[in-house]
Amino acid sequence: MPPSLVTDVPAAMLRAIDLVAWTAPKAPAADRAPAERRRPADPVAVDVLFEEVQALFAEDAAKARTGAKADLAALRRMIERTALALEASDVMLGLACATTSRPVDPVALHRARALVFALATGLQLGYAGARLVDLGLTAARVDAGTPRPAAALDDTALRTTTECFARLLGPTVAGRGLSPYAALHGMVRGRHGVHVPAALRALIGAVGCFPPGTLVRLNSGDTGRVISVNRRHPLRPGLEIVRTMQGQRLTEPRRVDLAEAPFLHIVGPLEGEA
Repeated sequence: MPPSLVTDVPAAMLRAIDLVAWTAPKAPAADRAPAERRRPADPVAVDVLFEEVQALFAEDAAKARTGAKADLAALRRMIERTALALEASDVMLGLACATTSRPVDPVALHRARALVFALATGLQLGYAGARLVDLGLTAARVDAGTPRPAAALDDTALRTTTECFARLLGPTVAGRGLSPYAALHGMVRGRHGVHVPAALRALIGAVGCFPPGTLVRLNSGDTGRVISVNRRHPLRPGLEIVRTMQGQRLTEPRRVDLAEAPFLHIVGPLEGEA
């Protein structure tokens, strides 16, 4: 069955971004290398790392049930490794955005997603080093035992927003949660609570208006899957063309960077599998 356009989003659906007054990020976030110039990342290694993040949170939950303390050093190391993976490519972001109806540990998956989204948002804001780790600890709901800087309130707002985004991806008792696109735009429209505009803008900048994994239709009629985020121009991500305008599925997806294709643009998101 061919995918169908999301019906609750009008043709000018991206006007919803105006609600949070989108502006391109300022330095130093803007100085991050474009996706095509970042260090290559091994998708298999990143996949293993995402599993390790979930395993660490599952272990943390088991310790909490027995009254044992979390391994803060291990968590710091995991935060640093996750941040490096996010800087290298959008593979980790794509894994976090992928929805599933039957995760092995739903709570661990939620916490791993929330951490990834928080770190990606922090990188979007130009956080680095200890500042980024501190945000990661806040996202993981861990008190490092040191006084928080004045920006702690901002970290709390970022945690609230990114955690809401992670929660909406599910799964729910009815199965899969919302798609990343539906979750993000529902938040923009105020359907899922009130969020600090700056935090919501940072999340949009980090995951794009069309998060990784989103199926979209182009003005050419082709169907593409978002594989990378353009943080300078979030409406023009990197894509893999998976189906032609005639509806023919491509055995080898063709990559297109909309930032370098001025005559191509996204008409709208799609639901279903391409």
